[in-house]
Amino acid sequence: MRAEEALAALIKKRFFMLKTKSLKEIIQIPKELKTTGGRPDWDNFFMAAAYFISTRSSCSDRMTGAVIVKDKAIIATGFNGAPRGIKDCLQQGNCIRQNRDKSLGKDYHNCYAAHAEVNALANNAFMGGVSTKGAFLYTTVYPCTDCARQIINAGIVKIFYAEKLPNDNGLADKFFTEAKIDCQKVDKEKVAEVMYRAIEHLILRDEEGKIV
Repeated sequence: MRAEEALAALIKKRFFMLKTKSLKEIIQIPKELKTTGGRPDWDNFFMAAAYFISTRSSCSDRMTGAVIVKDKAIIATGFNGAPRGIKDCLQQGNCIRQNRDKSLGKDYHNCYAAHAEVNALANNAFMGGVSTKGAFLYTTVYPCTDCARQIINAGIVKIFYAEKLPNDNGLADKFFTEAKIDCQKVDKEKVAEVMYRAIEHLILRDEEGKIV
């Protein structure tokens, strides 16, 4: 079983026990997935952060997350969801894309949710953030064409991603190549190890920091 699948299965199987048992009793990290104790590298660290950010997604189809990093510091985060003040798909109880012509594919353009990458850029602007010129983007899913345009104009110079986007027409690839933006796929197994380590760190010590 792959690391990310093992993590999902572990949480799903044991989550209902939270009210009656301690975290240490509930969560047991598989030996083959435990880290060696060294610090994770920056790329896997920031990608793990993007996955944690994705848990705030309000999309009923696919959770995505993005982190913008400059000089090894996170300057903005985003997840896919509706704009501020707009009821999202979860609040409305339906996905407006589900009953459309299947030949349109996912039809991401006509949707309540803005993508994680664009939301990260918007959040940075909303908070009066620093310039994104020369920054790196860590996104759980390879950017779509619309996001690619915004990423290029924002001055992002490198993109790290973990998953591909379905029914992509390849135009985003063309844009990034012409704009000389390096796109690098990360190993999801390594990212999952970082997430496991965070959980392990959470449950190993009590509230006073003592190992239990």
